[in-house]
Amino acid sequence: MEQKAQIDNKCMGALMKKTVKKINLPAILTLILGLGILSGSFAQRSALAGRIDTVPAIQVTTTKNQIGRYLHVIYAVGRPAFLNVSPIPYVDIVRPQSQTQQISSEVVVFPAVQIEKTPGRGSYNMVIFAISNSAKINWINADVNPNPTEYKFLGMIQKPQIDAFMNQDGIEKVLLFNF
Repeated sequence: MEQKAQIDNKCMGALMKKTVKKINLPAILTLILGLGILSGSFAQRSALAGRIDTVPAIQVTTTKNQIGRYLHVIYAVGRPAFLNVSPIPYVDIVRPQSQTQQISSEVVVFPAVQIEKTPGRGSYNMVIFAISNSAKINWINADVNPNPTEYKFLGMIQKPQIDAFMNQDGIEKVLLFNF
């Protein structure tokens, strides 16, 4: 019985030596590094600069006949409208940082916001302006209803325009938007 145990141990030892010879150190290090990157263990969780986009404060100039209505600034991920279909952009995601203010004068200022980036989608790629008689609206894409009655689409600014403004003037400046 002891002899059989010694043979089994020898077989196991030989098997382990063959296994160890097949596994090389660079492959193991590559595997560990790859798993570490995938799990995010090398990412700094406290450094949000790469994971957050900042949108500067936006000053919107309206007309006196809009006083009392609501102005909506919608930070969205989507795409511009199709040619000759509707000026209203197609929105995939409306970010929760979107803001609404009741118009009390011809100038409305929305404060700067920070929007967290989503994997594969980014943070936002357009800022949409709409006006309504209600403090809350549900965005309706043009393919569902090209002429929504709940709000009036006023215009939009795309992210590259905002990035260019921030690179030139900085986050402290206020982006002006006139209707």
